[in-house]
Formats: sequence, structure tokens, C-alpha cells
Amino acid sequence: MELPYAVYILKCNNETYYTGFITNIKNRLKAHKNKEVHYTKDKLPVELVHLSQFIDKQKAYDFER
Repeated sequence: MELPYAVYILKCNNETYYTGFITNIKNRLKAHKNKEVHYTKDKLPVELVHLSQFIDKQKAYDFER
């Protein structure tokens, strides 16, 4: 079951990491792949290394921070 809020971590091709807070992981990963995300557009390919899902928006936001 997909929960409404999520925090994800991507590993970029230059060994850096990108952390994000989202409501739709599939759409966001597609945006990364299509070079629509400023930080990762020149660091492709990226690999999803962590995904935590939350019911509560504030808990997700706090986890990301």
C-alpha cells in the first residue's frame, strides 16, 4: 500500500546523494529520469536507495530534515 507522503534518497552517478520529500514517488522518479530536477539532471543515472512512507505530512517532513 502506498502512503500519501514519502521521503526518498537517490544515489547519483558522482557518488553524491539527493534527498527529497514527495507525494508520488513514481512521478518524481520519472522527473529525475527526464532531467527535470535541477540537482540530478547532470548526475544521471540515479539509483533509489531508500524510501520511507508516511501517513502524516509533518512526520515525513521532519524525517527528511
